[in-house]
Amino acid sequence: MNRDRLSRHLLIAFLAALTLYVVGYWFIESRRTVDAPWQTAFTVDADHRLTLEISEPSLKLGPVVIQFAAPVTNAPLSRTEMAFNQPRPVPFDVPVGQCIFQDTTFLPGTVVLHVGGVDIQMLPRALTIVSNEFPWHGTQAIEVQADGSSRRLR
Repeated sequence: MNRDRLSRHLLIAFLAALTLYVVGYWFIESRRTVDAPWQTAFTVDADHRLTLEISEPSLKLGPVVIQFAAPVTNAPLSRTEMAFNQPRPVPFDVPVGQCIFQDTTFLPGTVVLHVGGVDIQMLPRALTIVSNEFPWHGTQAIEVQADGSSRRLR
């Protein structure tokens, strides 16, 4: 009789733990992906000038267009779009640079790119280029000089 009670209690405890795990996993996963990932577009034009467009549609961040004054070398003329939605080991190559940090645990997360000789950090609260912080204010354009300094164009 005692053995049947123990088996029943263990089964109830196991089912309760399993239910809690499944519900907890579902809740955390749904919160993790409620926002969209960072969307980027790398464009190299005929003059070998790099333009990087960054946006995050679900939080209505951007688009921000970053124009690099210095021409990029060894870059084919192209437009490449990327979304940073899946974790990957860093660093990894992106067009005309590298992604040196990526945390997509909760989207949109944090992404740091080393592009055109400067570090660009995408955070939900602000965009950082080298040490200059630009709050998200809808559509804007930023120019990055050859020395790494940056300024807002519009």
